[in-house]
Amino acid sequence: MERYPKVLVGKKCYLSPLAEDEIKTYYRWVNDRNITDTLLITPPKTVSSEEEWVRQAKDRKNSVIFNIRADDDKLVGNVGLEDICPVDRNAEFGILIGEKEYWGRGIGTEATKLALIYGFYYLNLHSIFLEVYSFNKRAIKTYENVGFVHDGKLRDATFYHGKYYDTYFMSIIREEWKTPEYLMDLNGLKAHD
Repeated sequence: MERYPKVLVGKKCYLSPLAEDEIKTYYRWVNDRNITDTLLITPPKTVSSEEEWVRQAKDRKNSVIFNIRADDDKLVGNVGLEDICPVDRNAEFGILIGEKEYWGRGIGTEATKLALIYGFYYLNLHSIFLEVYSFNKRAIKTYENVGFVHDGKLRDATFYHGKYYDTYFMSIIREEWKTPEYLMDLNGLKAHD
């Protein structure tokens, strides 16, 4: 039996359910300013607040949050679809790569693609959207490479380290997304275009 259930699998990482035995890892991530600054999470957080976050995340009917595990099973981040609207068939995307030694290895990109597969092929979503801050250049590049398009921005909407930045809105529509064939094959899915 696998130690961690593999919900969706890529070549570099896979998605698994949130795990209560990983709360101390989540706690470490959300108290590291190098990790949370681009997400505007304000430390300090407590272990009990992370326990509550996991409980709420598991109970919410309108969101799905996964652990991101590297191919060696190491927990490296979280990815999710939140505020899922069954009428409009859309959801908001979010991701956090908490293990800095895994930054720049393509895991965030692949986890984003896996989350899109889950949203489009399992939840039958029509669109997935996100907000990103203009100073987060690495994330913006990743989102563009995956297929998200810029929808607009709020000028000077975000205050960060003593300066105002724009907040960008991006989205991806199912019919416009080129689903990576290798991920479809790895997960036994067939595209119905």
